[in-house]
Amino acid sequence: MIHNLILAQYIVTALSSAFNASYFFGYRSSTRRRRIAALTLAVLSLAIFIESVYFGFFDFFQEQQWTSDFFLNPGYWLAARLLICIGSSLVSILILRQLIAKQR
Repeated sequence: MIHNLILAQYIVTALSSAFNASYFFGYRSSTRRRRIAALTLAVLSLAIFIESVYFGFFDFFQEQQWTSDFFLNPGYWLAARLLICIGSSLVSILILRQLIAKQR
């Protein structure tokens, strides 16, 4: 059960960070400061995407079960990744909100 939650968390994080990276890589502004900020956010989102895909596949294809070791406990793993998932998802929500507002 918890392994499915961990995998779902990686999928949500990977999808939202891929969306964020594509938006920020395509961001255009006449202000140099905003272009640099968008590039920074694009690179950060790309890094989160790669990390989530890598560890998501690692967890999915891992043959051995999680141990009771403190650092490998799935509950702690899920909690440690929660802020990354929430942060990436919130950035996606802000982007979507802005895109929807522009269409009105």
